[in-house]
Amino acid sequence: MNARHDGSMPLSATLELIESVGRRGFYGAMLRTVNRFAQVDHCALMRIPVDGEIEVFGADSKSSPSLLAAATVAYIDHFHKFDPNRVLLRDAKSMRGALLVHRQRRADMGDRAYREACYERSELVERLSFSTAIEDGSLVALNVYRRDVTGEFSMAEIDALTNVAPVLLAACVRHVDLIRCVVRDAESWHELLKMRCASLTKREADVLSCMLSGMTLRDAAQACGIAYSSAVTYSSRAYNRLGVRTLREVKNLFEAG
Repeated sequence: MNARHDGSMPLSATLELIESVGRRGFYGAMLRTVNRFAQVDHCALMRIPVDGEIEVFGADSKSSPSLLAAATVAYIDHFHKFDPNRVLLRDAKSMRGALLVHRQRRADMGDRAYREACYERSELVERLSFSTAIEDGSLVALNVYRRDVTGEFSMAEIDALTNVAPVLLAACVRHVDLIRCVVRDAESWHELLKMRCASLTKREADVLSCMLSGMTLRDAAQACGIAYSSAVTYSSRAYNRLGVRTLREVKNLFEAG
């Protein structure tokens, strides 16, 4: 790999990242982008609120998606409270827009259970976290990871990633904003479907509300945690129950009052 250490962002990488914002391919584009500056095995995007649960928006892995998924589940369910990034929330509002960088090496982690579940079992040796505070006081964090086989980040790699982190985080913040808007829109559609289309099953309403909010059927399947083939079945059943053939006709039902 020929990593760039001069802090410059190639135009092709910038364009790919911009085009992927708000789309399912964003995490893959981000992983390819960071690998232009350092060897990165996994990357993940999350929002850390002042109160409430951490939101993991998505992740991608070069070689071990199953290990990354297992670590993510363990982190969300049990260990997010140990994340050092939470300490940064105390001053987040006063540091809005600033770049915050935190390095977490497995060897330095004090909590044994956290270390074993999220790092040792997933063969992760280190995490670099680049975060910034947004308007509501929460942090948007881009985390990049190295596995045992790759070893820890060098200082040159850390410097290179830090130099381009403001651009990467700007894309992350915009992506988070768009995804959260879609989710809120989907929730609103879901409430309307419950009130106006009581014949729909929960799964049919779940899939249809995602589609009405602007998601593709494949994205709706991912958002609902079901297979694409199942999403096709649920959407088809929903159309049949409502007596329509297209999504536009579903919207017409509401516009007609």
